[in-house]
Amino acid sequence: MKTIFKISALLMLLPLVTTSCFKMEEEDLFDKAASQRLDESAADYAKFLTEKGGKWKMEYFATEEMEGYVYIMDFQPNGYVQISGMNDYIRTIKGYTGSQPNQSDEEKAKEQWGSAQSMWDIITDNGPVLSFNSYNPYFHLFSTPEDFTSGGSSNSTLSGRGFEGDYEFTLLRKSAAGDSLFLSGKKREIEIIMTRMPEETDNYAYLNQVRKNVSNLFRSSIPRVFIDFGDGDRYVMLNASTLVPTLYDEKAKDALTEQFSRNTIVCYDSYAFMKPLEFNETQKIVQFFVQQADGSLLCSDDNKTTISAGDLGKDCYADTMQTWTVDPVSLTGEMKSLYETIAAKMPWGKDNKGRKVQAKIKNLEFSYLHYPVNQHIMKVVIEVKQGTVAYLIFHYTPSFPGTHQIQFDLTQFEEDEVAQVYWNNIPELQELINLILGTPMQLSAASMLAPTPMTVTSTKNSENSFVATATYIP
Repeated sequence: MKTIFKISALLMLLPLVTTSCFKMEEEDLFDKAASQRLDESAADYAKFLTEKGGKWKMEYFATEEMEGYVYIMDFQPNGYVQISGMNDYIRTIKGYTGSQPNQSDEEKAKEQWGSAQSMWDIITDNGPVLSFNSYNPYFHLFSTPEDFTSGGSSNSTLSGRGFEGDYEFTLLRKSAAGDSLFLSGKKREIEIIMTRMPEETDNYAYLNQVRKNVSNLFRSSIPRVFIDFGDGDRYVMLNASTLVPTLYDEKAKDALTEQFSRNTIVCYDSYAFMKPLEFNETQKIVQFFVQQADGSLLCSDDNKTTISAGDLGKDCYADTMQTWTVDPVSLTGEMKSLYETIAAKMPWGKDNKGRKVQAKIKNLEFSYLHYPVNQHIMKVVIEVKQGTVAYLIFHYTPSFPGTHQIQFDLTQFEEDEVAQVYWNNIPELQELINLILGTPMQLSAASMLAPTPMTVTSTKNSENSFVATATYIP
């Protein structure tokens, strides 16, 4: 009996011991109330924001349909933050309606610059939230219901809603290195990246460089650039200078129906899509790019994918969406000598006021004639007198004998009656055209992303060259 009792007693005690063990483990895991943990997390983020000088760069997106904007924020422990920005919308709310003639680059920058102080706090709402809780005209412009565009006119498509951007952001995580914060807008749930900056950074100089990058990285006159994945696959990017480009697979059967848009941002030394860009539902996923010495962009995600204007011959100079204009003054070598002889032989006449004037070659233009002819042409524009021009037109088929090369193979020649006189009486004009047509030309530019102006050099004699500038013809 005694033995049985002892065993029974031990069995009765076992649940108590087990329950006690689980209770101890639960207390170890959940020894703090949820509100206390939130408060501690908020305090930790507040400390993180203000330490090491408290200066941060925010890459801000209001919506998925708008380009991104760079702001610099100086957080202070007393709850104040200095927010600095530079963009067209800031210029608008300051009362400027656009750049004035002969305005200097510095004057343009000052118009777009704004810096103002407001309040900030870390509040709790199912997690720590960074709130800019007092009005800052240069930052809250994206979250107010006011309707305006960079030109100052009403935007009817957003009537009464403004840009619908966020001013409160859920704090998601810190980077492992402790130099970045990842946030999500409370309304839009757009992920925002903040990066710590050196305390001594000059906000104005930094943002002015960003502004220059926005203007210089892409050119509206180069409407088509390419995302090249390095294995034969690539996206075509249309109108990248708007920072909300239209994209499609170059091999798409119907580019019109398969194209899509994606918003981007230009920063001090980088370019990025708001969301990762996935090629054709494959494993090719890219988002962040840095500029290279040749002006192209290299993806920092895979160190392989590039953005550029492609081959300067077949992708760019032969593009059917633009005109390349040559100023005869840019001619070099034998081309220059012939042009000077042509200029001296040009006939004299009188303008509408009876003044004596000499005809001249105004420019040379390379362009594409669409429907119904669908042909490339080179046009010699001869200014007979002010307001009166004559044309020599050379139809050609482009060929591409090498990388970044083009050859203009003549197929047809036409001229109007006035131009015919110059063509028949000035043999040097024919010699000049012969140096340009039928000769392989090497193309080069300062930027492989925005290659205008472009230098065109004869491969037979490198002393013969000219400079061409692109104009977009929609």
